[in-house]
Amino acid sequence: MRGNFAAQTSTPALLVLSLTSSFVFTACDKLLPGAGKKEATQKKQEPQTPRVEKLTQEQMELRFRTARSQFLNGKVKEAMEGFTALATRKDVGQPLASWIDLYQGLIFLLSGKLEDAKATYGRLAEVEWEVHDPSEKKMVDFFRKAGRVLSADGPAAPEAMKEFNRSSHESIAILSCGIKNWALGKMEEAEPFLRNYSASYIQGSETWIGSEMETKKLQTLASNIEESQMAFGIAMKDLEAAKSAEDKKDAVEKAKLALPKLRFAPKLKEQIETMIAKIEPEATAAIEKMKGEMEAAEKFDAQAWPEALEKYGKFVADLKFEQAKDAILKPDLKTEKYKTQQESFGKRAQWLATFKEVLAEDLKTKGYKDPVKKKDGTSLTGGVVKADDEQVTFKAQPPVSVSWGDLDPANLVAIAQSFIPEDMAPFLAAHRRWQLGVFMVQTGQKAQAKPLLKKAAEANPVYTQEIEPLLEEEDQ
Repeated sequence: MRGNFAAQTSTPALLVLSLTSSFVFTACDKLLPGAGKKEATQKKQEPQTPRVEKLTQEQMELRFRTARSQFLNGKVKEAMEGFTALATRKDVGQPLASWIDLYQGLIFLLSGKLEDAKATYGRLAEVEWEVHDPSEKKMVDFFRKAGRVLSADGPAAPEAMKEFNRSSHESIAILSCGIKNWALGKMEEAEPFLRNYSASYIQGSETWIGSEMETKKLQTLASNIEESQMAFGIAMKDLEAAKSAEDKKDAVEKAKLALPKLRFAPKLKEQIETMIAKIEPEATAAIEKMKGEMEAAEKFDAQAWPEALEKYGKFVADLKFEQAKDAILKPDLKTEKYKTQQESFGKRAQWLATFKEVLAEDLKTKGYKDPVKKKDGTSLTGGVVKADDEQVTFKAQPPVSVSWGDLDPANLVAIAQSFIPEDMAPFLAAHRRWQLGVFMVQTGQKAQAKPLLKKAAEANPVYTQEIEPLLEEEDQ
């Protein structure tokens, strides 16, 4: 009779067999040193199967809604992590698994990962599960249809909008088509889908499409795509065009302000952040370098300018105007503040040098017979017979030569005025009066100089704008 092996064997026999087996294994362990340890080691080295957290379908749906909420609040990275954690589980049921694919594909598109999006939508195009009622069958058809449109090569055609109900959960496929076209760089083809979705009144299960507030956020995403593209374009253009350190700094600050508008476009946001990460340190380093150079320049100018002014003043007091000009223009000043002053004083020194040159030429060619006063109060008689840049020579036996700096400035003014007759050409007379007026200002005769300067400016308006700076600088 055939039957169960255990049923045909008596209890004593089984006991003997059991004891014998124990003996044999124990003996083997003793005969083969390390055998037991090897077995234990092998068991210890066996890879541990990762434990999968047990979740109910309700718990998985809750995590899906959490990831979707993160996505709608601009936390794209966290949302993708949540969707991926669910997608890798083998116990996720339908239609939840397909909704996860739909949102993952959307994030892939926004991130510029077109191949990943295509693969995800391709999987959706072939989805199938056992249905129990017509509504489930309709949802399966929706996923397959959306998967086919979104996984196809090239932008979605406008006719695709007719394939989906814009007032139900199917409207998300319309949004996805718009974002797909946008991700492909086809903004004109994207706009009809995005506008259609933004204007839709959507109703359906909160599990899949979210609350009314969440739906509105998704519609806001559609309307913000164009704004984000514009913000990206402007920011990138400014960053690429910036050449100077200051321009780069300004472009970086503007680009940072644009980043919140790109929260749903992580690929674009990443490009801007990469540019910022490259340009900002360069700009900061350049600005710091410029700051250091500017501080050094300020320090140099603050020391060099007073020294130049002091030398200038000494030469002017001795009526050595060419040397005064050389002294004031000698330092290679760095800052605009001091360079402006240097230019102004250099111009004044040139006027003074021209005044002296013209006066010396008049004295040499026309002579001057009246007595000429010196600074010490004495007078030189006999008339001037010669003059050059260094001295004035008077007729005497022997001839007497005196440095310009020893002569009385007020008397020199009277001499210069005698060489500006009323019938002199107005334009030439204006030049002479202006140079004489500058000399008077420079030698402490500012009050008497003002009428002369104004008369010169009336004949030659170019001097009008020079009067006020000249008098202000002298006050300082």
